[in-house]
Amino acid sequence: MPIEKQIQASRANGARSRGPTSAQGKKNSSRNALRHGLFAGTVVLQGEAEDPLPRHGKDCFEWLAPEPF
Repeated sequence: MPIEKQIQASRANGARSRGPTSAQGKKNSSRNALRHGLFAGTVVLQGEAEDPLPRHGKDCFEWLAPEPF
């Protein structure tokens, strides 16, 4: 449990924060809340190969065989 002095210090530090200013910093921070699975905004991350992903997704879909509503 933080003491009052720690809470005040955290608030003071947070008030001085202005966020990223460089283009690369903004790009990095935009992925802070990156989701995974079905809710992912990006399917392929930088450095990953694209080719096997659609095939794997199709295989999983066929294996799970979801029924329509």
